Amino acid sequence: MIDAVQAIKIAEEKLPSVVPAFAALHPFVEEVEQSRDGEAWVITFRAKNEQEKDESSYGSFLPFIEKVVRVASTSGDLLSVLNPSYR
Repeated sequence: MIDAVQAIKIAEEKLPSVVPAFAALHPFVEEVEQSRDGEAWVITFRAKNEQEKDESSYGSFLPFIEKVVRVASTSGDLLSVLNPSYR
């Protein structure tokens, strides 16, 4: 079983190959938690949005961009990289 620090390191190493544009923004760790079933570490990364404002893109007006990364707590495999869902 890997710990949270190892999971973060794995996620940081994989981000550039999975979402290079996001990784280029130098994201930082916002939150780390273990999934309810204990099978994954869920890491929320946040980066400052440096896009120019574009009226055709709502996303260009957001101050930050976030990605949620899931890393398997047993194997250390990258399971997913998702946009967060807001409640």
